Amino acid sequence: MTTFVLMLSAVRRASDLWDDQAEQLRGGLKRLTDASGSTAGLGDRVGPKASTYLATWLTEVTNLSTAAQNRADGLDEFTVSTVQLDEQGAADLRAALPWSSQDAVVEKTGDTNPFPTDDPGPSPTPVP
Repeated sequence: MTTFVLMLSAVRRASDLWDDQAEQLRGGLKRLTDASGSTAGLGDRVGPKASTYLATWLTEVTNLSTAAQNRADGLDEFTVSTVQLDEQGAADLRAALPWSSQDAVVEKTGDTNPFPTDDPGPSPTPVP
């Protein structure tokens, strides 16, 4: 039998990293949007090419920002559903026990709080 242990705090940290990426991309998107409004002053030869260039990057950054935010949201939803599933699983297990043992405590292992705030966790190390 294989056991899979998942620390929910690690999932939460990953969600935070994706959320930070989405936020940085939204900042870049705002700067690109601001820049696209000033291409008219570049003249007839450069202005249209600059507009096309900025439009391409606006599309790309919008897609990347949306993907990063969706990843963060998905990890958050996974964490919440995992906790709810654990609680339901404990209730189902209790219901399957003999009547005299129905008050048994089913203990959780691993993180009890899926959204920790006090533990910063390990610093990610860049891979060469």
